[in-house]
Amino acid sequence: MFEVKVAAQRGMAEILDDVRLGVVPPTVESFSELHDYVDANVYGGLCDEEDVDIDDANAVQDILDPWIREGGLVS
Repeated sequence: MFEVKVAAQRGMAEILDDVRLGVVPPTVESFSELHDYVDANVYGGLCDEEDVDIDDANAVQDILDPWIREGGLVS
């Protein structure tokens, strides 16, 4: 069963990995801006799980976006 909070935590870790690897700059200011560098829709396993629907994906992105806006990439 898909869990939004677990997926969001995974997404945060994956985004931070991409920042450390230089794929995503730490200056990114929103979830939407991630798309300038990667297919951000895959963060959190959103493309790995069969039972993820659009509402689940939006809920994960609704957690990731404010985290990024509040400085999550530089913490």
